[in-house]
Amino acid sequence: MLQDDYEYYRKKSKRELLETLAAMTEEQKRNGTLDAATMEETYSLLAPMLDARQRQLLRSLIDELK
Repeated sequence: MLQDDYEYYRKKSKRELLETLAAMTEEQKRNGTLDAATMEETYSLLAPMLDARQRQLLRSLIDELK
């Protein structure tokens, strides 16, 4: 299943990925499964695995999606 997701999303453009992320985030916020604290926790878990540019992009995405 993870491999299928990877194959699906790796073919998407950056714009398409951002649009999908925004739609998924809004849906999760509406149904109560995502909040600002969860997004910050996700950032804390992912940030150590990213380079400076990737961390900055993730930080700006999370800030925008809050």
